[in-house]
Amino acid sequence: MAPTTHDRKLTPTQVAFTLVRLRHVGAQDHALRDGAGRGAAEFIADLRDSLDRMLDEAAAMPADRCPTLVTALAGWRHPAWYTFHRAQA
Repeated sequence: MAPTTHDRKLTPTQVAFTLVRLRHVGAQDHALRDGAGRGAAEFIADLRDSLDRMLDEAAAMPADRCPTLVTALAGWRHPAWYTFHRAQA
């Protein structure tokens, strides 16, 4: 009988990525709850500040580092430039 998904053991790498994802989801949930009572103007200002910081970081990244492989929270690898591309979508 072939093992089912429930019978397979996770590799240490899979466990680490799962923990990182859970921590990220927990942080998002906490941030959403903390911000639930804020007004639209405050939320928009925070969003603009976050976007400005991300754009500053993108501009500061040396061009020769753009193809460097990084790991997404989901565990797949992609070039660093793709992180900024995804943020625009």
